Amino acid sequence: MMQMNWPVSRNTVLKMLLAGASIALSQAPAYAQDAAEAAAEAPSEDEIVVTARRRAESLLDVPVAVSVLGAADINRYGATDLGRIGQMVPQLTIARNATAGTGAIFSIRGIGSPAADPGLEQTIAVNMDGFQISRGSIVTAGLFDLQQVEVLKGPQALFFGKNSPGGVISLRSADPTRDFTASAKVGYEFHADEVYSEAHVSGPLSDTLGIRVAGRFSKMQGYLHNDAVAGPNPINAAYPLPGGADRYPDARSLAGRVTLKWDPTSDFSATLKVLASNYKDGGFTGSAQVIRCAPGRNHPTTLGVEDVNADCVANGRKTASNLPVSVVDGFRYANGGVLYSKSNDLLITLGMNYDLGAISIQSNTGYYRNRLTSFDNFDFTSFMTRPSNNLEKSDYFAQELRFVTDLDGGLNFAGGLFYETFDRDARTLGSLTINAPDPRNGYRNSWDRDAYNEGKTFSAFGQVIWKPTEQLEVAAGARYTKENREVELVHSFIHPAAPQAIFLPEGRLLSGKFKDDDISPEATITYRPSRELSFYAAFKTGYKSGGFSNAAILGPNTTIANYAIGAEKARGGELGFKSEFANGLNLNATVFYYKYKDLQVSAFDGIASFFVRNAATATTKGVELDARYEVSRDFTINGALSYNDAKFSNYQGAPCFLGQTAAEGCVSARQDLSGFALSRAPEFVASGGFNYEGDLSGAWRFGLSGEAKYSSSFRTQDDGTPWAVQGDFVKINAGVRVFTENMEFALLGRNLTNEYTVSISNTKTAGQRGELWGVIDRPREVALQATYRF
Repeated sequence: MMQMNWPVSRNTVLKMLLAGASIALSQAPAYAQDAAEAAAEAPSEDEIVVTARRRAESLLDVPVAVSVLGAADINRYGATDLGRIGQMVPQLTIARNATAGTGAIFSIRGIGSPAADPGLEQTIAVNMDGFQISRGSIVTAGLFDLQQVEVLKGPQALFFGKNSPGGVISLRSADPTRDFTASAKVGYEFHADEVYSEAHVSGPLSDTLGIRVAGRFSKMQGYLHNDAVAGPNPINAAYPLPGGADRYPDARSLAGRVTLKWDPTSDFSATLKVLASNYKDGGFTGSAQVIRCAPGRNHPTTLGVEDVNADCVANGRKTASNLPVSVVDGFRYANGGVLYSKSNDLLITLGMNYDLGAISIQSNTGYYRNRLTSFDNFDFTSFMTRPSNNLEKSDYFAQELRFVTDLDGGLNFAGGLFYETFDRDARTLGSLTINAPDPRNGYRNSWDRDAYNEGKTFSAFGQVIWKPTEQLEVAAGARYTKENREVELVHSFIHPAAPQAIFLPEGRLLSGKFKDDDISPEATITYRPSRELSFYAAFKTGYKSGGFSNAAILGPNTTIANYAIGAEKARGGELGFKSEFANGLNLNATVFYYKYKDLQVSAFDGIASFFVRNAATATTKGVELDARYEVSRDFTINGALSYNDAKFSNYQGAPCFLGQTAAEGCVSARQDLSGFALSRAPEFVASGGFNYEGDLSGAWRFGLSGEAKYSSSFRTQDDGTPWAVQGDFVKINAGVRVFTENMEFALLGRNLTNEYTVSISNTKTAGQRGELWGVIDRPREVALQATYRF
């Protein structure tokens, strides 16, 4: 096993965080106000405050295409996870994957990273309370008690930790309040039989120290019904099938956050946040089903045998069997044969701000830990021919220092340093069938693949900000990034009965090192002719490190070069217009064009493994429009429209899809996907909605809200499979509330049109040409919710 060369031990990391808090508490003189308080001084009461450049500014001042969701937007439709937030922002897709890999898909304008390979990091970064997380595992950590969500579209090279060539999803949890507040919320969602509750307590511990404690619990049976039945096994009669859970994903989540904030003077703030989350469900495949049959068949197949209990339609009905009881002892981490996945997350962040008058300094320290274990059946039918485990241990530590000046005159500067180190052990215990026990150890699975990854990132950025007039700002800067990656890949076990010809021999170690550096420049011009109007032009670049694929099966006679992945780069720009008129009308528009070189994409090998390659080039270009009009103090309407043309501009030598013929363009196992649309990139997305509040009687008021979203069709995988297309759809959300200052009762509806949409699909394991599985986005939800505020 590779020795992880951390600069400090994991216990030392925690000690550093606590020591940092102690140092902050001992340095009573002059540190800067936090972003939220500093923001209150600059913009007017009606302006939206964002931190897209990691300093609080009016939305009009920021030369970035950004969508903002405040606490009211999030609560209006109960957007308590990243998937629901993805449904609220045009051209944003967030979906958990049906295999471990990176854990989830994050995609903006069709740009994102493959989810099936644990060796990759995300092209779209999630920034949680100042800590950048590039693993999709955060999707199960549970979102609650949020103050604001900002979705920054396009490359973000300068301001968020290391580079993010596709965009950033920035999440800020609520801070302690100056006065005592508390709330409790309970709810029940009828279709998935989900119960949930949230609570928070917040207030001062002293004149300078505040605390906030918040938590969330949820438990659901599920929105997919399992039609698998106990009985004979038509593929292996020796192992009768026990059936499975009645419904999936059969999930339970428990999460809590403690926040301490210290403000000894107007110049100093230190905020410590500790988030712990425990999530468990019926497996990564729990929210997936077979969505397309082979031509001429009405049921999915495994090894040529039809599963007559299943259809091939995204309709909320699937088949999944647990492991036969008689073979459980031969499978490690098998949970008694019951399908499951469980994820434990710990995120600790410490932010400190120091204002010296002419210069403000900010420090962000963070530690993220994830522990993941799962047991799934990857043939996606009743037959349980692919029982497999995925296990992952990830530890990330990051330190960031940044500054911004506030000098007299028109010239100012910003800059910073960023350092990150990680180690990640990713392990797959895979099966091509249920084998007899190996005489050496009793194992029945076909192989173990172990991957040991570690890496270090150092980066620095600088920016010059020139304001020749009050209306005009010109800014230019660049980020330097240096990446180091190391990997060891090995089959630590191969069953004697497994087909040896498809595996790298047991015990043969592949090891490699990746080193790279990059300079990513950025330049913007912002012109604000009046308080209500702003125009900007931006040239941006982005970079994401390469590394090594952690394919589930290491092929025979391969070298580490077969799994090397090149860095991904972006270059382009956008023109934007923003407005906030005094009559309550807001109009915003963005025109963008970006070219991505060596985009990292994945394909299925037709057996049991995904592998990653670099596509040559891809482009995204389009227009985004949004508007909001405050008809009156109690009535607001909004709308958005986006057009996005996202394609592989040059992708020769792409892997063929399963069963692709020469007539369909497959030559020597390769095809040309140049001109094909990127996955999860609908050409058109349109939405519109309203929110109205009015008086009832006495202290009681009521609220009505509604929103409709249309999406045109889009591809759901990157290998050119012609059937992997999600058709166009409309989803409608609505809510009705009655409330007083302290109490609220709400009926919430999400996806009331009951669309069973698919964001991620792939070729079915052990299936035939044309068979696909897909992850089903959550269908109709109707929830009754009660909230009490103390």
